Amino acid sequence: MIFKDYIANFFYITGLNRVINFFRDFGPNILMYHAVDTVGDRFTVNKDEFQKQIFFLLNNSYNFVTLDEIYLHIIGAKKIIQKAVHISFDDGYSSIFKNAIPILWEYTLPFSIALIVENIGQDNYISLDQIREISHNGAVDFVSHTLNHNSLLTLSLDEASIEIIESKSILEDILKLRVDFFCYPGGYYNENYILLCKEAGYKGALSTYQYDSNRVGTDPFIMPRIWMTKDMTLAKLNNFLTGCYNWIGLLGKKI
Repeated sequence: MIFKDYIANFFYITGLNRVINFFRDFGPNILMYHAVDTVGDRFTVNKDEFQKQIFFLLNNSYNFVTLDEIYLHIIGAKKIIQKAVHISFDDGYSSIFKNAIPILWEYTLPFSIALIVENIGQDNYISLDQIREISHNGAVDFVSHTLNHNSLLTLSLDEASIEIIESKSILEDILKLRVDFFCYPGGYYNENYILLCKEAGYKGALSTYQYDSNRVGTDPFIMPRIWMTKDMTLAKLNNFLTGCYNWIGLLGKKI
């Protein structure tokens, strides 16, 4: 456990998080998963742990909402009153089709998958047939995660424009569905990329900043998400969901 985890525990035990949330609007959280499997890197969540996390959310009366519902909340069009979460998967790994999505289907829970266009059907990534099956079962948002997952910061503005705009067009053609949200590779963005997302017609974009919730007034093109890594315990997840880490955001720290 590191320093910020001790502080988060202190906030939860003393109730300081509830005091802050009372005076500062607290919105739904987005959980950011990658692979869900028995082995993998730090961004691979064990399938048994994933199931425990979903049961934890269900047993603690969290409402599972769509990205569009969160979008409507943050622009003030339709507020979400209850405590709420959204499950997101980055990159479209094949392990989520086997180990994660069936659990979500069992309880009819909405989720989203950020797809890398050129990785569809490649080794370790979901296939087009699997994507169609997921779409057929409903309750899913497909999100653009660029053509090939290159960091936008390494590209020229013209190249970044292709990654952001063409990926939306190609995915919509493949899926025969609207793609309303973008996901920044590595979470890296700047004002130019936000403008490109708006130009492409996205409603919003997912970031990897995790020290805030999706409050009313949040920039829809910098939607924060909680990193779901293999070391995420239920106690730590509870601290994130109840705002115990948001003091970092209040201090303007990105640590």
